[in-house]
Amino acid sequence: MTDQHLVEALARDNAAEDAGMHGDDRTTCWTHQCWASDCADDPMHTNPSALR
Repeated sequence: MTDQHLVEALARDNAAEDAGMHGDDRTTCWTHQCWASDCADDPMHTNPSALR
């Protein structure tokens, strides 16, 4: 996939979430602006309290 595919997917996920989709159903990561699967193991997602 190209960067353009990611840009389009981010826009679709943002619009869908604004329309009521649960954030856990995103295929992209709003925080990191990448594919959700690319950062699923990031401590910000797996243990957010560790970052405080």
